[in-house]
Amino acid sequence: ESAIAIDLEHHDYRTYQGLTCLMQISSRSKDYIIDTLSLRKDLINLLPIFTSSDIVKVFHGCDHDILWLQRDFGLYVVNCFDTYHAAKLLRYPALSLAHLLKYYCGVIINKKYQLADWRIRPLTPEMMTYAQSDTHYLLCIYDNIRKDIFNHQGVNGVIAVLQSSQKTCLKRYEKEYFYPHGYLNLLNQKTANSLTLEQNLILGLLWNWRDLIARKEDESVSYIMSNSELIRIGLRCPKSDSEFNECGPFSEYLSSTKDMISHLVHFICQELEIKPSTTSSRDVAIPSLTDIEANISNLDDMRHRAGSSNASIEEVFLEEESNQMMTASSLRAIT
Repeated sequence: ESAIAIDLEHHDYRTYQGLTCLMQISSRSKDYIIDTLSLRKDLINLLPIFTSSDIVKVFHGCDHDILWLQRDFGLYVVNCFDTYHAAKLLRYPALSLAHLLKYYCGVIINKKYQLADWRIRPLTPEMMTYAQSDTHYLLCIYDNIRKDIFNHQGVNGVIAVLQSSQKTCLKRYEKEYFYPHGYLNLLNQKTANSLTLEQNLILGLLWNWRDLIARKEDESVSYIMSNSELIRIGLRCPKSDSEFNECGPFSEYLSSTKDMISHLVHFICQELEIKPSTTSSRDVAIPSLTDIEANISNLDDMRHRAGSSNASIEEVFLEEESNQMMTASSLRAIT
C-alpha cells in the first residue's frame, strides 16, 4: 500500500493512565478493526509498516494517537499526513473529522459513540460501524484535501502539512509528573491569592488523597473526584458530614463508597487538629493519613518560611512547587 488510514479508540475514565482499546486501519480495498486489548503484545509487528517512509500514514488529529501508540505498543510513526493540519491550512470553518466527512464524502456520522466505553467486549454492531467509519473514508478525504491544498497553495502547501504532521510524530510520551500543589492551577488568580491557610491545607489534602486513591484503584482522578468537587469541598472546609454533603453533587465513586464522606471529614478534622462533629464507622480501606501527609509539605515549616520572609503561604507553596519541578527536570536530564 502507498497509503493507509489509522485511528485509535481510547479509554481514560475508568483507568489511571488510560489505555488504547481499539485500532482501525484502512487500505483502499479493506478495513481492519484490531482488538488492541487481546492483541497488545503482537502489535509491535506493525512497526515496520508504521515506520516505513514508503507508506503514508493518514490520521486526523493525531496528537494523542502518537503518544498512545508509543505508550501502549512501542509504535512510532514515520511519513504521516494529518488531515487536521490540512483543514487548518485551508482555514475551513470547522476542523473536525465529522466536518470533513460531510464536506468531502457526504457522510454524516452519529456522534453518540464518541465517548463510548471501548473496553466493552463484544462490541455492538453500532460501535463496530462507528469505528470503521473513522478510517473507511479517510483516504478519500486525504486524496481530495491534497488536491485542494495544491490548487490553492501549490506544492509548498502540501509540504507545510507534511512538516506539521512530522512535528506531531516527533512528540515523545512521558508520564505526567504529579505536582503536590497542582490544585492552585484549578483556581483563578483572585481565588488563589485569597486562599486562607485552612483552605490551602484542605485543598492540598484532597488533591493528594485523590491521586493516591486513583493510583491504588486504577481509576482516573476525575472518576474519584472531579476538579469542581475538589474546589467546592476545599474552599468550604467541611468539619462534619452534614457540611460535607452540602458541597455536592459528588462523583459516582464518592457517593457510592460506604463511609467515604465520613472518612474524608475525619481526615480534614485530623489535619485541622479538631474533633469531627459527626462520627461513624471507619471500615473503608484507604491510605493512612501518614501516607497522605508524606505527599504534603510540612505545614509548620511553611508557616515559619512564610513568616520569616513576609511571604504569603501561597508564595511558599509556589516556590516549593518550582523547586520540585527543577529537581524533576534535573533528574530527567541525569537519567
